[in-house]
Amino acid sequence: MNNKSIHDLHYLLVKAHFQCPEQSPLPKSKQEILNRARAAAKILDKNPRRKNAVALLRALYPEISRATAFRDLILAESLFPSVRTFNYDLWNTFLLNSIFETLQRCKAINTIAAHKLMIMEHANLLKVIGKRPEEQPDPNRDEPRQYIFYLQGLKSMDTMDAKAMADVPVTSMKELKKWDAQIKRERKKLHKR
Repeated sequence: MNNKSIHDLHYLLVKAHFQCPEQSPLPKSKQEILNRARAAAKILDKNPRRKNAVALLRALYPEISRATAFRDLILAESLFPSVRTFNYDLWNTFLLNSIFETLQRCKAINTIAAHKLMIMEHANLLKVIGKRPEEQPDPNRDEPRQYIFYLQGLKSMDTMDAKAMADVPVTSMKELKKWDAQIKRERKKLHKR
């Protein structure tokens, strides 16, 4: 069992480990990896940026290296889907198929208990067909970014950010273009010499 990957372990062994870690059927090395992956999944739910999650995971487990922390994050993303990586369509299709199979089996049995189960499954079907949940916004999209434009003259170099560049009047922009054309002409003259 030691040579098996975490992905190759039977799910009942993993479930037994998380339900009762003291009597886990897994070897110590797999227990440590799963515990770190579970902690990484919890960290990723709160801090989806990998760089920050690695720092928090290394603070929680100081004995691991940076590369191990990244591997644990990748393992956590594959084992424990988060709010941002949840595949709604796959889940919805699986649930609908499960409900339809249960309804077909209950219809074939045709007992009172089966009819009660069919009523419950119809109620579940109405819930599943309901409104699709809204997707969580990407936290990386909300980061402020600063763009700087370098205005290079013959004697000095000035910087201007995007907001200031947008606030420049049109006449000044025309002057800047003329100035830029003049600089290009002077550079060509210098290169010809």
